[in-house]
Amino acid sequence: MVVRQCGPHRLSPKFATSALGISAKAIHLFLPFQLYKVIANIFLRLYWFYYPLANPPNSFTVLNPPGWRRPQDMTLCFQPAFVAFKGSKIAEVDYLSHLLAHFRGIHHPEDSDTKNFEVVLASFNPYAESIRQAALTKTYKPLPNSALQPFYACLAGRSTHFLHHLETLEKVHAALLLQPLATLAAEKGHADILQTCLNTGAKFDDLLDRAVEIGFGKSPDMLTVLANVEWRNIQQVRDDPQAVRDVVWPWLRNKSNQKPDQEKQIAEKRHEQLEREGLHPAGTCMASEDLEKKFGDIDW
Repeated sequence: MVVRQCGPHRLSPKFATSALGISAKAIHLFLPFQLYKVIANIFLRLYWFYYPLANPPNSFTVLNPPGWRRPQDMTLCFQPAFVAFKGSKIAEVDYLSHLLAHFRGIHHPEDSDTKNFEVVLASFNPYAESIRQAALTKTYKPLPNSALQPFYACLAGRSTHFLHHLETLEKVHAALLLQPLATLAAEKGHADILQTCLNTGAKFDDLLDRAVEIGFGKSPDMLTVLANVEWRNIQQVRDDPQAVRDVVWPWLRNKSNQKPDQEKQIAEKRHEQLEREGLHPAGTCMASEDLEKKFGDIDW
């Protein structure tokens, strides 16, 4: 096995074999050289996995396959991820994955050197800033991937999946992630998910307020949620004519009609019944406009 020298130290086969509790002489007698090399490789990999160093010696690189990178080298910090996302270099789900990697214990040298970048995130991407604050300023053990699934359900707007993942979260994880989840839901305009977060204990802060300002117009149901919690006294807009013109009327125009057109449904059922009875062959029903096109102007 070829092992490079790193500084004044030198890795030797004796290092690997003594740690395994097997004498080098026994291995030389009973094992081929290639098998001995494989055992040393496996041991050093396990040792590096359980006892990682901030700057691993170059001697270990000879044991890594081509293209192998450490986990922290495969994720982007907040600022590079934001630039890549806004530059359309990565999709938003990938952007979110880079942000959430910090909850799994992966950190970068740039984490402590934001250079006022948090102001940019708070203004243009408040859910990212909420994730950054929770991941870097609070004390917690690294989270498993399963604890981060509510973020992906929230981003996709899947309220049923979100509720399922939220209910399975441990209390300590829910307390850590609830505020960023509410901020993500508000910025994306997912009113039902935001309501769930507020019911669970999320509170309005500067980041959540900014997220509401961004996502307010993305769903007409956001006004209902905000009125229920009396956000910025928005429930009082009915007494303000200017607010009614600026807020309520656009909301009413965008809100879908909840009552179905009963007359239309009756006509469609009657049409289907006639077709089943053979009294109204398919394709023979013509609207008044079609009749006029075929037979000319009709004095109805």
